[in-house]
Amino acid sequence: MLSDIYHLVHSLTKAEKRYFRGFASLHTIGEKNSYLKLFETLNRQKKFNEPAIRNLFRTQHLFLLKRHLQKSVMKSLRTFHTASSVTIQLHTLITEVEVLYKKGLLKAALKLLHHAKKLALHHEQHLATMQLLEWEVKLLSASHQLVRGQKKITNAFEESAQQRELYRNFQDCLRFRLDVSALHNKEIIIRKSKEAEEQKRFPEEIKKLSKKNLSGKAQWELYNGAGTYFSTIGNNIQSNVYHKKAALISKKKNFLLSDELRQYLLSLYTQGISYYYLKKYHEALGNLKIIRDVFASLSDTKNKKNIQELYFNVLLLEGFILMDTGKSNNALPLINELKKQVELHVSSINTSLRTDIYYQQTVFWFWRGDFKQALLWLNKLLQDEDAPKENPARFRFARLMQLLVLLELKEFEQIENLIPATRKFLRKKNQKYKIEEAILSFISAYIRKEEFHSDKYGKEKFSELKKKMLRLVKDKNEATAIRIFDYVRWCNAKIENKTMAEMN
Repeated sequence: MLSDIYHLVHSLTKAEKRYFRGFASLHTIGEKNSYLKLFETLNRQKKFNEPAIRNLFRTQHLFLLKRHLQKSVMKSLRTFHTASSVTIQLHTLITEVEVLYKKGLLKAALKLLHHAKKLALHHEQHLATMQLLEWEVKLLSASHQLVRGQKKITNAFEESAQQRELYRNFQDCLRFRLDVSALHNKEIIIRKSKEAEEQKRFPEEIKKLSKKNLSGKAQWELYNGAGTYFSTIGNNIQSNVYHKKAALISKKKNFLLSDELRQYLLSLYTQGISYYYLKKYHEALGNLKIIRDVFASLSDTKNKKNIQELYFNVLLLEGFILMDTGKSNNALPLINELKKQVELHVSSINTSLRTDIYYQQTVFWFWRGDFKQALLWLNKLLQDEDAPKENPARFRFARLMQLLVLLELKEFEQIENLIPATRKFLRKKNQKYKIEEAILSFISAYIRKEEFHSDKYGKEKFSELKKKMLRLVKDKNEATAIRIFDYVRWCNAKIENKTMAEMN
């Protein structure tokens, strides 16, 4: 499909496009290559227009041209990223070992292999190491000195067995982290339910995995997963302990390579989250500053999807910290930057992150008292058809947030129509929060009783709601709702007739 190559071309950074043009022109004499012309045509199109392309190249075999362009782009990308990716370096070295073997240059092949093996072991590339050990046995077996090389062959088999064990243990730790992440994305706090019983295995699994022979990569997966698990059950102190361990593991590695850089930055970010939940804002901001400084030092970072999404998360967290510490004016540049970036990359941002951005924008404008702007962003979230499935926890609280925004806009008739549907939606969920029911009951009474709207009586009722909130949040499960949106601060703002941003 022509659309595939169109999207590939438009995914390239400026530096990658510049490199490809030089790469494609190396063997061109006189007129440009036809596939380079196709590249430039696709690059100029702001919106994909297949008929225009077919018309322009109607005298040529477009299928073969497109395939040639795709292969050339991928080859140039492999070359371009070789220096920044140990995986690509090892793949290239293994290919070169095979070429030397086929040429009968066994000594040169072994020398190159030993260099590649050192690289693979240093970066804990277990699969590549096993491939290289397989080639080592093959090369040693092919020589005329099989008896003298027998000890080296035996050692290679033993090393291969060790690498298989390390790789199995790495896979176990990776699976553990992914299982925890799936749970975390589904619900924020585990309640006493069937699901909670099923997840009791996680603490035991942490102990079991900790006793295994683990590489640094496996330890990172384990510690990151454990940190996420303890955050999910509300144990922020233990979460911080494990995220610190993960950050230390990644700090020891050479994170100048792109595939390890993200792991290092992710460790700093997750540790920053644990600091945030412990209200250690200074430490959290310190971690985020390191990440932002790294971003600033890299060229085309914002155009790389795997780094870009982490950058968005950093902006999100920093924005929430500034809001929580009463510095919403300082958060405004971050909010505007996020708005700009989400408009540019809306189609490439994953649904869960996009939902988080919409929610933060909603809360920010709600805090500043711009309820129409808050409703605009909230509607983007509620109208995102993938949000309930991809980010159910955020979508759940957004449904309640919708009633608060409409209350501030005095859209009482609309609230009355929404309350039954909101109650029904929340009842279907495994977790039930008393705070949610308290807010729903308060809003129901507010829109029906005129006396609630008087200044004096309204303040009394908001004071009562605040006291109820403070009683409820003593339960750590109920405190989750406050973590997502500060209902107590909202009550204080209503009592003092201020915006939430004006509250100390």
